[in-house]
Amino acid sequence: MNPTLSLVQRHELRLSGGTTESVFPKVEQWLQQDSDHQHALRHIAGRKSVIRYRSVIDFIFTELHPSMHKHVVAFYEDRGPQIRFMITERERVYFEARMIVLLEVAYGAFCAHRAMSWQTAVAMVDLVAA
Repeated sequence: MNPTLSLVQRHELRLSGGTTESVFPKVEQWLQQDSDHQHALRHIAGRKSVIRYRSVIDFIFTELHPSMHKHVVAFYEDRGPQIRFMITERERVYFEARMIVLLEVAYGAFCAHRAMSWQTAVAMVDLVAA
């Protein structure tokens, strides 16, 4: 019998940090309130690649607002500022509200044991924000 070594690679994200550090406190607070809130996010995130991001909030922000992806990448590559230096207070409130709606939608689906894709959750956010 030969000894074997099994390695499991695991990537855990910090809740906050990266380009969105301290920008969206309501989102951070919502995620910290209950572990089921984070489970709900995983429920809709499905197979989305989170390893590209430095924090959970970076992931939510960027995947919900794809037009901001290039700015997040620029920050990660030391070619641009954090998001908080790029947006107005009005934009910050708008982005934060959309993120909270997404998380509430995810939590509702999770609690109801309903399958929901990321795309469906985003579409619901877009309906509410319209």
